[in-house]
Amino acid sequence: MEEKMRNDEKIRGVLGDNLVYYRNRLGITQQQIADYLCLNRTTYTKYETGITEPNISIMKKMADLFDITINDLLSEARIIDGVGDESELIDDIRTLNKLLRKLDPPERSRLIDIARDIVKESEKEEKPEE
Repeated sequence: MEEKMRNDEKIRGVLGDNLVYYRNRLGITQQQIADYLCLNRTTYTKYETGITEPNISIMKKMADLFDITINDLLSEARIIDGVGDESELIDDIRTLNKLLRKLDPPERSRLIDIARDIVKESEKEEKPEE
């Protein structure tokens, strides 16, 4: 029973990570997806954060919106595009997701700003001087 609960939790985490990935890829908001699905934004947000999972008809509508299959929504391999060790990165994403959920909005924004600054610095180091 406990193993099934852990597996369900993992599936919700993968689904949530994929929903964020595909939504960002389309450049749309949670509210836009919620409207498309005839849900309130809070319900949709619970899908992205892994608190709850959608029923099969909602998953079908999501897959149609993203032009993917339901299997793609549930697949760990699809949440990262062209990045090295996917399993390690997936674990890092889950860890960050859990940490972000513990923060209030201003703290989340601050953490995201810090991450952006780190990425900018990394990109500067990789880019040769002209």
